[in-house]
Amino acid sequence: MADRGPDIFDRVRLPPEIDAHLREVNPWWQGLPGRVLPPYRRWVFATMLRRLDAKVAPAIVLRGARQVGKTRSSTPVRKQLGRSSPTSSTRP
Repeated sequence: MADRGPDIFDRVRLPPEIDAHLREVNPWWQGLPGRVLPPYRRWVFATMLRRLDAKVAPAIVLRGARQVGKTRSSTPVRKQLGRSSPTSSTRP
């Protein structure tokens, strides 16, 4: 692997085995794609779509503690609404 200048790791202090392992499990550090996650919809997916389709409000708030899956839950909803949902075509 070619050295591209300053790196996230200090190679003088980090053993080469650890450096190689960390690069292997984090391919995006080198501009490579990460692992593909299987499609999975959390329990809140249907609730979010139902509330948006009810047209009570133009938005819903998804809140929670850090790293509990708010983005992971909202991404499939955004993709679903962008495809063919009646909600996306009837809203201004």
